[in-house]
Amino acid sequence: MAIILAYGCFGGIMGSFPSLSSEVFGLRYAGQNYGIIMSGIIIVTITSPVISNMILIHELSEVVRFMTGFCFAVIALGFSMLLKKEINQSGKEVKNYGTC
Repeated sequence: MAIILAYGCFGGIMGSFPSLSSEVFGLRYAGQNYGIIMSGIIIVTITSPVISNMILIHELSEVVRFMTGFCFAVIALGFSMLLKKEINQSGKEVKNYGTC
């Protein structure tokens, strides 16, 4: 039930992820790749408020909360760049989806 509720919170944009994951990772393991992407989104959805509340409980300033978010954004950008590099090495065409 919790997984269904978590999936339902994301609305229509989740309809684009199956085709995007198939295009980036190929059709061989399309369902598995989509499942991994969705699991990652659910994990982030659950852990983000936990991290934010931990900062709030320890009475740290709002700046710390925004810097934490910035650090995670830089890490995500790094992973996106690694993925783009890996795709370029495999010889696939990389389309610009607004990242990197």
